[in-house]
Amino acid sequence: MTGDKTKPLRLKWSRTWPDKSEDFVCHADGVDGPVGRIYSSTKPGAVTKHWHWAVNGYLPDLNVHLSNRGVADTKDEAARAVEAAYFRVRRNSA
Repeated sequence: MTGDKTKPLRLKWSRTWPDKSEDFVCHADGVDGPVGRIYSSTKPGAVTKHWHWAVNGYLPDLNVHLSNRGVADTKDEAARAVEAAYFRVRRNSA
């Protein structure tokens, strides 16, 4: 995955639900509702945990709908994938 892992995340991240420790959403300034989500899962019979990520929502200032998703090996990689996808759309649609 691309991106500098030492830079802080730029979107506002929080738990999706208080009782789910590995499920998070992110919000961006000026956008109603979340723009992304990450959550962990383990495939049946697998030993390794994966992190699913998705970017979704509507950016009214750009009249653009977000829609992208993927799987990462770690929580950090998943969060950075969401942020990279979000800011790529903002940059390319401006």
